[in-house]
Amino acid sequence: MTTLAVLGAGLLVAAAVQSATGFGFALVAGPLVYAVLEPVEAVALIVIVGMLVSLLVLLGERRRPRLLWREIGLASAAALPGLPLGLLVIRVVP
Repeated sequence: MTTLAVLGAGLLVAAAVQSATGFGFALVAGPLVYAVLEPVEAVALIVIVGMLVSLLVLLGERRRPRLLWREIGLASAAALPGLPLGLLVIRVVP
């Protein structure tokens, strides 16, 4: 199987998971794409295709999204303590 066929099949499965569950594209596509491509190319491909899949799922529902501000605030507040720790890990780990 060629590299392009492996990538296509993996991204198709990842897109199906995303459209069925609302999340999980990168969880499914990531390991496969990283195994086939160089890291810089893999990250770019996952980000671009992931954004496209999310946009298609959002537009496919044909309704205006309703933001859940309370949940957004709680998730943001919960993420704040991890930001400095993540920055430290990025700076220290090669």
